[in-house]
Amino acid sequence: MSPLCNPNNSKVTLEQPRIMNSDPWQRARYSGFTLIELLVVIAIIAILASLLLPVLSRAKKKGVQIQCLGNAKQLGLASQMYADEFPQGFLSGQYAISAVPDPSGKNWGCCNAALQSSDDLNWAYTGAYIKNPKAFLCPSTGNFISLANHTQQPGGPLQYTDLITVAANTKANGTSTRGISYETFGAWKFNGTACCGENQYMRKTKKNVAHYIRQDNGNSPAYGGGSWHWDSGTTVTGPSDTWIFQDALQVHSAADGAASIENWPNPIDNHFGDGANVTFCDGHAQWLTKKQYDPAYLLSEDVVRSQAPFP
Repeated sequence: MSPLCNPNNSKVTLEQPRIMNSDPWQRARYSGFTLIELLVVIAIIAILASLLLPVLSRAKKKGVQIQCLGNAKQLGLASQMYADEFPQGFLSGQYAISAVPDPSGKNWGCCNAALQSSDDLNWAYTGAYIKNPKAFLCPSTGNFISLANHTQQPGGPLQYTDLITVAANTKANGTSTRGISYETFGAWKFNGTACCGENQYMRKTKKNVAHYIRQDNGNSPAYGGGSWHWDSGTTVTGPSDTWIFQDALQVHSAADGAASIENWPNPIDNHFGDGANVTFCDGHAQWLTKKQYDPAYLLSEDVVRSQAPFP
């Protein structure tokens, strides 16, 4: 070093540059994670996943439930429009309309057991009240509708086979099935001389749901114990509490892992037994929990149960 740069003539020592080890395995010893650190990270990720997965599962179920509720609301609007256009104000329509006379003289309309249990939704599609067939499917079922199979009604519109009956959902059937997901409650379940006569049922219309008086005076076992009872001849349900459609809750056998009780949320039904979406005769749709379901069903349909609901 020159004296100009080192005026005190002190000894200067230059530090040699540090040469990085070119061995990658040697570098990994200094820059990577230890095994214990990796295990800790993996354990934290597993804990977070275990906390988040149930939340995501519930959110997915809720989303399906809301989509299904939207379909039920569309059916309610279709029912109201159909009733406004039909001379007798029927809230649902089936092509196999019974010719049973109406002894009440009030033009209320009576039907036989076959029509009472019919779930045919062709009227909603061919009448253009609902234009998308997917509205007849609860997304949780995994089922589908094909419009390829149909018959021509004499002097009327086409009748599509897949819109006639309710299909068992994937959980019950093990495979996707063609058919609709919603049951029609087009007539009250009570039959007898007090309405249309023995083995005949009164169809629901926009007028008679406003003042229909409950006829069945029996007791039904209630969910969780006790019983439900409404007095006949005095209880008027009204359109806001009378059902017209619901999520399909069919009879199941013990082999299905559920009690053989019709119209009760079972574990293999559309929403895993948590409840059901219901459409009412005033057009609104509502989610009913398992606890809410039974009294609402018995009151609406003028019926009693002989069995306690599935727990």
